[in-house]
Amino acid sequence: MSSILDARGQPLAHRRNGRGRRSRMLFGYDAVADDKKRQSPSNKTRSEDKALDRSDRRKAINRVRELWRSFAAARWMLNKHCDFVASIHFQSRNEDEVKATSKAAKAELARLDERIEELVAWWARPHNFHASGRHGLYRSLRIAEACRVSDGDMLFQQLSNGKVATIEGDRLRTPSMGGSDPRLRKGTWTHGIQVHDRTGQPLRYAICDRVGSQGFTLRAIIPARHIVHHAWWDFRFDQVRGVSPFLAAVPDLIDAKEAKGYALSRMKISQFVGLLVKRASDEPLGTVEGEGETDTEKPFTVNLGQSPFLLDFTDEDDAQWLETSTPSSEFTTFWQVVLAGGMKTLDLPWSFYDEAYTNFFGSRAALNIYLASAVRKRDDVAETADRLFRWRMGLFLLEGELTLPRYLSIPELRGEWMPTGLPWWNPIQEVKADKMAVEMGTATVPGICKARGDEARDLVEQQLSFESYRRRRYAEESVPLPGEAPPLPAREPAGEVYGPES
Repeated sequence: MSSILDARGQPLAHRRNGRGRRSRMLFGYDAVADDKKRQSPSNKTRSEDKALDRSDRRKAINRVRELWRSFAAARWMLNKHCDFVASIHFQSRNEDEVKATSKAAKAELARLDERIEELVAWWARPHNFHASGRHGLYRSLRIAEACRVSDGDMLFQQLSNGKVATIEGDRLRTPSMGGSDPRLRKGTWTHGIQVHDRTGQPLRYAICDRVGSQGFTLRAIIPARHIVHHAWWDFRFDQVRGVSPFLAAVPDLIDAKEAKGYALSRMKISQFVGLLVKRASDEPLGTVEGEGETDTEKPFTVNLGQSPFLLDFTDEDDAQWLETSTPSSEFTTFWQVVLAGGMKTLDLPWSFYDEAYTNFFGSRAALNIYLASAVRKRDDVAETADRLFRWRMGLFLLEGELTLPRYLSIPELRGEWMPTGLPWWNPIQEVKADKMAVEMGTATVPGICKARGDEARDLVEQQLSFESYRRRRYAEESVPLPGEAPPLPAREPAGEVYGPES
């Protein structure tokens, strides 16, 4: 096998002095090549839970929350993310997805769907769902997603009374105060979670209470079967705690927030009007009053509140206003780039922030790309909601509020957590396109309704209910329905005909 030669005809393997790095870059990874112009990578490979230890995790949480408190752009990113990801509602689908062998079984499944949706609507109310009575099911899911973005994760604790207690990420920790519980000394604990030594499966969760402004004390150690862990796991397989991708944007957003403050300060200063006067004479500029030898001279002043005013200069004198371009176009462009980078950590397109940035087609293309990236995040929220749903249905079953057919169990129930859809942007064109797609067989009416966040069956029920009410009300008023001919007058009964009196 011949050696690989360079441009001079010399084997690359023999060129070592100062050129070994070049050969490694040609046949290896540039990422591992040392360069004096960049920071040398660490030789230590750590788990993500070690890279973000307890102290750093707390700092990260505090910084993200502070951004949301005081930086409107960061708060808007969170709100828009939750609008698309955590706005969902439940639909029971046993009638559609469970194969029934008879009409009676089909009707039984339809009644089951109605009952389940009634129970979910009752359970979703704040005083029936949350231990504090303040948050309902859907609001809790939205706040849980916000906590997942700021803290990396949060917990739903399932209580015996059918309600849930919510635990924010900073309260899940191995406590520094009151940590003498003997259960904390057994097994492997990582950031408040005891995991199986071999599989990494969570076994117990250490829940703490905040003490003052710095400390935490152990409140309870809860088995994993009573916990639903809503976390951001999309970076490492070995993660025990969730890590938010939004952390990558925090340093830049903090700088952008500070730079915005400096720019506003500079803009305020620039509002103070200044007048620069250049004179050729050595004598002070002023106005002359009096006559003859008693002439006096006063300093020249300009009162901007009294206009117009006159500046009487010679050809060699000059005056100009002091002004500055604040903020500069370069600063504005850079500030937008920083904000766009922060939005990209949540996959939000820039056209969401600046609606005038692109045209209709560009905005729609950006929306379609974003919705594709939101599928996985919506699935995470739906998975958390579904675990809570099946747990609560099991309690309803034990309480006698729910009765299942003999061929169904709680794990086999069919349901869907549907995201909130979007209305048509251009109704005439989109309705025509949907109609053609249905006629061609490339789409279905239920699928089109689902894309808008509607349930096709509910639309049919609403139409039938309205049509029934409409016909009943028109009949009560003896008024013909629109588009129908008026009823014929009643015929006279047959009988003896009388003529005019003679």
